[in-house]
This record gives sequence, C-alpha cells and structure tokens, in this order.
Amino acid sequence: KIAIYDDGNGFSHSHAKEYFASLGGSWKRQTRQTPSGREVHGQEGRGRYKSLALGDIATWKVCYQESGKHFAYEIRMDSGDIRGVEISDPVEVTSRKSGVTMLIENPKRDFKSLSDEVGIQQLTEVFALYLINYSTVSITIAGQTLDPETVIEDEREYKLEPLKDEAGIEHAAILHLVEWRKPSERRLYLCTEQGFPLEQSTAKFQVGDFSFSAYLKSSYLSQLNNTGQLAFSDNDDVLRDAIEASRAKI
Repeated sequence: KIAIYDDGNGFSHSHAKEYFASLGGSWKRQTRQTPSGREVHGQEGRGRYKSLALGDIATWKVCYQESGKHFAYEIRMDSGDIRGVEISDPVEVTSRKSGVTMLIENPKRDFKSLSDEVGIQQLTEVFALYLINYSTVSITIAGQTLDPETVIEDEREYKLEPLKDEAGIEHAAILHLVEWRKPSERRLYLCTEQGFPLEQSTAKFQVGDFSFSAYLKSSYLSQLNNTGQLAFSDNDDVLRDAIEASRAKI
C-alpha cells in the first residue's frame, strides 16, 4: 500500500459528504488558503479520483478537533464504483491528533522510483518553491526529507513582460530560476503567482552542462488553470509567447 500522513487540521465530519459526494466544485474554489495561511492546490474537486489511478482502494482516515475534543472517521472509495463513497460515523478519540492519513491499497505498481535518489531529486524540484516559501512545512518520503536548500547551487528571479488576458488585464510574470548541484530534468513549471506548480511545460532546453528548474509564476496561469485551459497551453498565444520568453532568458 501507499501511505501518506498529513499532520494538519483534518476536516469535520459535517463537511465530508460535501467534499466527497459529487465530482467538481471543491471547497478550495472559495477558500484559497489553509487556516494557517498556506496556499492550497486544486479546486475542481477531481483530485480524490486521481488517487484511484495509483491503486484500487483509497481510504482517508480523518481526525479533527471540535469543541475541545478529537473525533475520527474514515472515507473509502473503490475504483470499481467511484460514486459509491463510504463515510463512517465519527467516534471520539483520545490517543490521536488532528490530521489525515491516506491509504492507497493494491497499487498498480511498486512506485519504488519515488524514493530512489533520482525520484527524491525530481520531487524536490517540484516542491522547491513551496518548501522555500513555507519554512514550517516538511515533506518526508521513505525516511528522506525533501530539502531544496542543500542541493541548490544558485537561484535568481527575472521579471518578464506582463501577460495580458482576453479582458485586457495585465498579469505580472516572474521567472524563478534554480540551479541544482545534482543532475536534473531541466523542466519549466507553470505556477501560481506564489510559485506552486500547476503544470509542466513541454519546452526543451539546450543549455550545455547546466542543471536547473525554472518556474514561471503569474496570476494569468492561475486564471487559465481555473478555467481548465492550462493543460492546453500550446493553444494559448499569450502563454506560448511567455514560454518562449522564459526559454530565451534561461
């Protein structure tokens, strides 16, 4: 099985049916931050279904605090019937803290590549800006903590030309470039204005012996993501020009 442990706030049983009962319209659409002020990822209400691409059964073991007490319950989804979400009744507990444990059972494959040296580097690249922005957050995989600071050789930011949407509104565009001490895939990530990766560009780079990750940050990208257009970036002239400008700057 694949196990993911999150020691956050969890969520109340009263919200479980609202969050899991139907496809689309996540609560994150209205609330773009966690109670502690961190940016959230996703808003389309589809992420929970993507978990079933990894394995046959997905279970969320939730613990939350309410009126000074802790309560626990489980949510279960089966790939054989993705609409048949099972939500257990909440039970008061005294030996658990708030958070969510997610279990994915009967994995499609072993996914050992996530925890080898190459996998750890790739995941470090994905989460680098998020971990730098939120120093209180840590991500540990198979006992190894993602620590971008220890493998960053250099990092710089470059201001690009603003991106103008169909309504004529200009969105600032920043290219954040990170040079790594280890070999990397030389990817360009399309990010929110805060630097959370939304999609990976297909752009290729011929820059010699230079290991880097590039992060294009703009509220314009968040806007495209909100309307489901970011996945089709090749069809957006504004974004295509921004990617070419990023390639030239790199």
